[in-house]
Amino acid sequence: MNNLFRTCALLLLLASCNSLPSMPPLPAMLNPSKLPSQLFDINTERDTVLALNGGTIVTIPAHALKTEDGKTARLEVKEAITIEQMLLAGLRTQSNGSPLQSGGMIYINAARDTKVSILKPLQIQIPTNKTVDAMQLYKGETEANGINWVDPQPLPAKADTPDPAAAPQGTPIDAASEAYDPHHGKVLFQQNCASCHNIYKQVTGPALRDVMQRWNYDTAKLFRFIRNSGELIASGHKYSIDLFRQFNKQAMPAFPSLTNQDICDIFSYLEEDISPHSLCDTPRNASVLLDSCQYYNTISGLANEVTNDDYFIKVTGTILNAGNQLLTGDVIIDTTSVTVFKNLVTPKYNKSFYYTVDINTFGWYNIDMALKNADNVSQSKLTVSIAEKEDQSISVFLVIPSNKILTEGGYLKNSDLYGFYEEDGGTPLPQGVKAYIIAIGENKNNPQLYYGATSFITSKSQAISLILDAVSEKDIQKQIAGLQLPDFLTRVNKKAINSQKQALTQEALRVQAMKGYCDCMAHVNK
Repeated sequence: MNNLFRTCALLLLLASCNSLPSMPPLPAMLNPSKLPSQLFDINTERDTVLALNGGTIVTIPAHALKTEDGKTARLEVKEAITIEQMLLAGLRTQSNGSPLQSGGMIYINAARDTKVSILKPLQIQIPTNKTVDAMQLYKGETEANGINWVDPQPLPAKADTPDPAAAPQGTPIDAASEAYDPHHGKVLFQQNCASCHNIYKQVTGPALRDVMQRWNYDTAKLFRFIRNSGELIASGHKYSIDLFRQFNKQAMPAFPSLTNQDICDIFSYLEEDISPHSLCDTPRNASVLLDSCQYYNTISGLANEVTNDDYFIKVTGTILNAGNQLLTGDVIIDTTSVTVFKNLVTPKYNKSFYYTVDINTFGWYNIDMALKNADNVSQSKLTVSIAEKEDQSISVFLVIPSNKILTEGGYLKNSDLYGFYEEDGGTPLPQGVKAYIIAIGENKNNPQLYYGATSFITSKSQAISLILDAVSEKDIQKQIAGLQLPDFLTRVNKKAINSQKQALTQEALRVQAMKGYCDCMAHVNK
């Protein structure tokens, strides 16, 4: 028995010695603080959708967050979608030393000096140019030498059917969904709605075409309004008050007996009936569509006529405040920097793909898969030679942008060569793709930094040589940017703007999304 134990222990020891150290130290300049923080104030009582700078979408259902000091939760979010972002943040695509292929990373947490807890799952949608079936969700574990990706969980094969009681804002009722019955919805519409509402034109009440968009997809508030509009009006809800005033202070009859399923069936009927007859395509992503387009025409006219930014802000201030009166619920100001658009044009539609996951805890997350399981990957041998000095501490990275691979190497066994997985230089690699070796060094005795990089096309056996030059941290950042690491996402340079111009920009984007609809409706109504 003792011999068997010793034999097993020896085999385990030998197996562990075949791989390089899993988490070598990183240069101090490579750390997650290099990623810009995006801060958001969330009204916990309403459904919220956050559109992040890098294209990630975060859906937060009503009452999914809990705070200790009221109904507003402040969240901090960081994205690492491009390989350049991952590199500068020191976010390696490795799990306990094994190379991974990433689909994008995200950090979400309560902002500093705030306490927020998650009561219901938050949905994260990370953009990608294509989806890979074998991807999994890894949790980031902060260790002494960086973040290690652990506990892989399979991604859902498809999004679950949403609970009608908590359909997230930004999610239209899908008429094709098996969960909803448009035929039942038609019967309910004729029994309860048709005497006051038409789909396409205003009668006693507003036209029901695009009603979900006008309510900003806030199903919690809209369902509440349908069951008892007077109660929501009395609570001070801004858009319901505006409707009340617009229709001669005549409250909509209450329908307390309609279930969530009933209401969803009605909306599925509206969607189904509108699709073949609609003359105007309404933008699905519009944050708010008013019952008339007067607000759009006013803002759009100003944006096209005024050339001075300060005067534009001053003139638009009163209109912006009036516009906020028409929004559904409290206005949440996005604190991230964006570019001001003054010449509003119809946005071009670009199809996007997303990895969609639900999270129940704050922290780092990574969409990843083991590189050995990826397509077009073969076991290969790759070594790197660097003429380094005794006073240098060097980190060597293998970067493959097409597969979003960023692995850090280490010394091979009994050698001064670097490798990236096994101690003999073996590593799984996609074949025939462009890759980079990037080395960043620090002087052990002074603040001097060193940098070197080279590109190559991957094959089954390669030996790369690299020379390092003394540089500054700014120089390293410029050199990395100069590589123009090919990624499907375009880098956008954004300048900081003040909060007033920021609020105006958000409203301009909402107005921009209304352009096609308003222009079309103006033509139809002539």
